[in-house]
Amino acid sequence: MENFSEFIGIKENKDVEGKIYFTFTVEEKHLNGHGTASGGALFSICSEAVADYVKDAEGRDGVGAEGSIHYYRPAMPGNILRINVLPRKTGKRMSNYLIEVRKCVADSSVLNHSAANNSFVNSPEEVLIADAFFTVAHPM
Repeated sequence: MENFSEFIGIKENKDVEGKIYFTFTVEEKHLNGHGTASGGALFSICSEAVADYVKDAEGRDGVGAEGSIHYYRPAMPGNILRINVLPRKTGKRMSNYLIEVRKCVADSSVLNHSAANNSFVNSPEEVLIADAFFTVAHPM
């Protein structure tokens, strides 16, 4: 049986430095009545990304205690989105994370390679679609 992340289509990836990020392709099933990605779909990918990040990058359990999101631009069918989870304050019982949802300009290439430092980095041309802030509670 697939979990919710698999059901909605989030894919976990690692860059050459081993940092976890997520990708998501906007499909027909994610659209609202205006033909753009539903705000609920974008909120869900943020929620799932932070939960998967806490488990896989930090090696611990966590459940969402609070979340908010800000939308800046619409995501359209076929857009490939990159989701970055950025820890802001981690604690024993509670942690805070900023989640960025960016549309990859060249949808066929999620990452740009930087020859200068031999690593994959966010493209400066990526467009910020939304960002979210989540507080996660860690069970004792």
